[in-house]
Amino acid sequence: MNLDQQLQEALNHLYDRAYQPPTELCQVLGCSPEQGLLALHNAMLALISELEPEPSAPPDARTRQIHRLLTLRYIHKLTQEQTAERLNMSVATAWRLQRQALHALALQLWRGRPTQDVALSSDWDAQMTREVDALYDTAPRHSASIAEALNGLLEFQNSLATERSVELQVAHLQSDLRAAVHPAILRQMLVVLLWRLAQLDGCVTIRVFAGLEDGNARLSFSVALRATDRLDTDSLLDVLPLPRGATVSADWNAGQLMVTAMLPAPGRVIVYVLDDNQDMLEYYRRCAEGTRFQLVAMTSGDDLLTRAVLEPPDIIVLDVMLPDIDGWQLLMRLHQNPETRPIPVVVCSVIREHELGLSLGAAVYLEKPVRPRVFTDALESALAAARSAASA
Repeated sequence: MNLDQQLQEALNHLYDRAYQPPTELCQVLGCSPEQGLLALHNAMLALISELEPEPSAPPDARTRQIHRLLTLRYIHKLTQEQTAERLNMSVATAWRLQRQALHALALQLWRGRPTQDVALSSDWDAQMTREVDALYDTAPRHSASIAEALNGLLEFQNSLATERSVELQVAHLQSDLRAAVHPAILRQMLVVLLWRLAQLDGCVTIRVFAGLEDGNARLSFSVALRATDRLDTDSLLDVLPLPRGATVSADWNAGQLMVTAMLPAPGRVIVYVLDDNQDMLEYYRRCAEGTRFQLVAMTSGDDLLTRAVLEPPDIIVLDVMLPDIDGWQLLMRLHQNPETRPIPVVVCSVIREHELGLSLGAAVYLEKPVRPRVFTDALESALAAARSAASA
């Protein structure tokens, strides 16, 4: 059993008093089996805490996602499904992220204990994460043309046609489609994905469809295979180089494989979110991941009023129970000020007073708790109403 597997087993039994951890794992963690489960428990929690990124790390950094997943799964003891929902991703994506998290834990052990002969399964994904972060740090505002990326892919497939007799067809490409990702990372993702698809038995033609969907650039790769073939979609997408904010999923059904990459599109909608609860601010951020909405968290009503005048956002999300100002009063001031009145306000509160909120100027009124899709649908509705009013 390699180190990744030992770590996974230890995490799965972190609260099982009957669990007997392997001696070599205890040695690597700096504890001994004789010290009991509490020592292992503390060592594992300390290891997870070592992966917490710096506060300056971008909200969508893979290191932050990994630490968040480990915290939710093994400190807060959520199920895989609950963790996926909190992270605003599919269960399959959460499983892949969990494997990357295990690699990151193993790599952290190796870094902190260089004299140990630690059998790491792989540190490829951790190295990839560092290189992706480095590219974005040097050029954070890059965007990529999907047409240019696919043209580059067509050049690459010439080599595949010679070796594997595989043809790449661009079946649909929306004009002027762009993604808010680094072009170099996008190319690497597409090249690796194309190469892996071409290795599948029975793969002759790969058809690509590209268009805008829900504020994201969607790239779908369709491959017809023999219906009797068994396909490990997890291995197909494992340690795939991904641009920030991108997700990739695979669906295998009756001989048809569909791999879909969702990439954030440029032209994000700026949303100021005012709430004194940091957990709610984090939840809203997760709800908006992968959408065109870019959230700016705020905790002061006065700061919101000032900034909304100087740098007007596209939407404001507002709680009405605030420590420094009454939310109803703030809503009225936003509505009465000619400079901020055009900005649609979405009220999200535990107070269930829809008619009051709408009468004071709210465009949409939501009750807490709110589900991710309901939240983003409310943002879309508020934005559409405001733009319709502006053009009337």
